[in-house]
Amino acid sequence: MNRKFKIKIAVDMLMTISLLFLMSFELIGDAAHEWLGMAMFFLFVVHHVLNRKWTGNLRKGKYTQRSVLPSAESLSKKDAHNCGSSSSYL
Repeated sequence: MNRKFKIKIAVDMLMTISLLFLMSFELIGDAAHEWLGMAMFFLFVVHHVLNRKWTGNLRKGKYTQRSVLPSAESLSKKDAHNCGSSSSYL
């Protein structure tokens, strides 16, 4: 494994762990929830920067019915990110 791949795996693991803690709001309290939310947003941005080649290749290639669903799912995740980031400004 090369260094970039190890970093990608570490970022994904940290995102998973922070998501689990974010869902246990009552256990961790308000302040920790807010800090973890900011860390999760930072990790989300890092995740997308590290995987920018994959996003750039979405428009390339031919799509079959089998490959359209995962691509549509990832685009809907980007929409969810946009909604989440815009709500943080409110």
